Amino acid sequence: MQTYQYTIKGKPYQEIDMKESILSFLSKLDVKNITYKDTKAGFVLDVEADKDFFETFDRDLLTKLVTLIQIESYSKKLHKNIKESAINEEKRSNDIFHTCIKLLARGEIIAIKEKNGFHILCNASKTKAVQTLREQINISRKPLPVVFKNLLSIQKLVLLSKKEQDLIQSQNHPFVIAKIKNLHRLERDRYKYTLSAQINPINKRIEISLPFSDQYNQFFSEIAFPLISIDAKTEDGTMIIDKDTLVKTYGDIFKYILDSDITIKNPQPRVCYQILYGKAKQIKPETVIQTAQNSFDVILDNEQSTIANLHLSPIKILLDENNQQQPKYSALSLLFTNLPLDEILALDLPFNAVEIKQLHKNWENNINTQTTTSLLTLFDAIASLSNQLHTKTFDKESVFLAEAHFEVCEEDLLDYNIADNIIYIDIINAYLKNNKLKHLISRLVYTLSVIICEIAKEKNLGVTLNGTLLQYRDLTELIIEKLEDEGIACFY
Repeated sequence: MQTYQYTIKGKPYQEIDMKESILSFLSKLDVKNITYKDTKAGFVLDVEADKDFFETFDRDLLTKLVTLIQIESYSKKLHKNIKESAINEEKRSNDIFHTCIKLLARGEIIAIKEKNGFHILCNASKTKAVQTLREQINISRKPLPVVFKNLLSIQKLVLLSKKEQDLIQSQNHPFVIAKIKNLHRLERDRYKYTLSAQINPINKRIEISLPFSDQYNQFFSEIAFPLISIDAKTEDGTMIIDKDTLVKTYGDIFKYILDSDITIKNPQPRVCYQILYGKAKQIKPETVIQTAQNSFDVILDNEQSTIANLHLSPIKILLDENNQQQPKYSALSLLFTNLPLDEILALDLPFNAVEIKQLHKNWENNINTQTTTSLLTLFDAIASLSNQLHTKTFDKESVFLAEAHFEVCEEDLLDYNIADNIIYIDIINAYLKNNKLKHLISRLVYTLSVIICEIAKEKNLGVTLNGTLLQYRDLTELIIEKLEDEGIACFY
């Protein structure tokens, strides 16, 4: 038997019913002993039961609490009235955690073992710590996931809809994509811990979560600053479950590795959700929705994009020295497809004339080229044409950049036509008139939504949305909104 003490603080939704509901819930449990004590800001529970009982109880208790109280803090620890051996074990454990806490507070990087494998942690409020983490694990610009102490801490710094709030507080506390607030300087000064801008240097979207395990709860019983928490993976994306592999993969970047005796049951990456037009959507590249009856597929993916089996116009693009697509080569290839060489040489581009001529020769002779129908290639090309992104450091980086610059422009479409099952969208003519990223991105996004809506009306069918690029929230929500305005069924 073990006795755990739960301390819960928060604002009840229904203050009159809260205590009765909790006590009614507790009375139905088959445990040795439970005591309930009101405090000024919440209540304390002492629960004595078998060790295996607590994993299910923690989940059920949180589920119950979410319906009754706006949780400001939630902590669990072994009760002080336990036998001496357990006290010694708790003291040893606390010494280890205090060491980790001191290191995190100083801006060091540590690793801890969790049920799905090792996690890499650092202090999300220290810019130097975040930059060091990026350098050490070679993630230069990709947004980093953040775990907060409680819901109140999130609400101070992040914009949350009611659905996002409910999702964050749901069972297992998944990661949820939300938007960082634009804090005025005076607001920032009020908070001791704010998020480093280096968590997402491209736009305001970040993945956030509440503590989702005993170890995280133990950390946040002592600290108030948010934590960056990254799944430790091998190069092929496999979760790391042992210390030797962790050290072999990441070297000596960790100031401390907490290799606990946790049993790893299912080493899968943690899930992340996004609220798209009021509906929770799991962010998982391999997720494909089955086409609904009386609808057609819109597939906007990294490799190819199709709308009702119509392909976006194929583009022959140059590859870099590693046979990879890069935005600047996508931009040049788009120019080579649409303009004569002398007009291209007259443009203000981040290439010298000799380089452009050689690359054009390679492109014409199919040297180191590849044909693609990916919408992502168009986003890459636009970003580079606008002098914003010349080297892609992670997949879909230009889509994150597009989110930061998108604005609705309903009166302004790009020229397009559909012939022989090909959708051709004219970006270059628009670029020659206005090369601003906001202008080009906004027009492309709005044009895509119009094309999808017009095809749906012509076919008199609904639309099923598929593909990883629909994680781009503005694009997806604009498509859904336009379809709903026209009374067209949309499945996503």
